Amino acid sequence: EELQVGDVVTFEVTQTEKGAAAINVAKA
Repeated sequence: EELQVGDVVTFEVTQTEKGAAAINVAKA
């Protein structure tokens, strides 16, 4: 199954949100 462009964008956004959450936790 090939990844669609939308899937890639969703994946990248998810990873970015996880990264931001991790940074927020580290700052807390």
